[in-house]
Amino acid sequence: MKKYILIGIFLLAAKSDGLSQNDERLKIDSIKRILPSLKDTAKIDCLNKLGYLYIAAEQKDSAEHYADLANQEAKTENYIHGIAISFAIKAHIARHFDGDYIKSEKQAKESLKWYERTENKSGIDTAYNYLMYSFFAQSKFDEVIDYGEKSYAVARQNGDLVQMLSSLSWLLNVYKQTGNYEQSFLIVQKRAELAYRTNNKIAISTSLYRIGELYL
Repeated sequence: MKKYILIGIFLLAAKSDGLSQNDERLKIDSIKRILPSLKDTAKIDCLNKLGYLYIAAEQKDSAEHYADLANQEAKTENYIHGIAISFAIKAHIARHFDGDYIKSEKQAKESLKWYERTENKSGIDTAYNYLMYSFFAQSKFDEVIDYGEKSYAVARQNGDLVQMLSSLSWLLNVYKQTGNYEQSFLIVQKRAELAYRTNNKIAISTSLYRIGELYL
């Protein structure tokens, strides 16, 4: 049962730009053209972006290359936020290409260690997401709940509706998986209320569907 829930989470919770591989290649080429003219943190941010884009383009070696390069240059420049992002990308690579949840967990935790050293928390939700993927796959449900609540709190503070809904979905899946249907209902009710309040039709539909699942 857990296997099918996990597959469903991957399909529903994964963030996608909706780009074709040709579109991704155009973005990669565009960044590579300006890369030689960039310095310091701007260059490191672009290296991290390339790492992410190569994951989307299904090119593992290139994704690893640019994540490693960003990590090395960020450490040289003492750019803490850049280091944190590079480890989050490494966590993504481990999960996406190899299904290595233990390695993904390790890299995401390393990312959070660096986030603790900077006031710039942009992208921290990414590290939370990969931790939740990894913990769920390893049946570490208490940890999923812990980071799901942290992720929701950060998203709420930032007004990030998409991440708020995603965090609530993680919590709902864990409580349902562990048989805590009372808490599952409270979470899906909260998600539905948020969806109605923001007139998010897709979230309204999925929340109503999940409510129906609880009665099956």
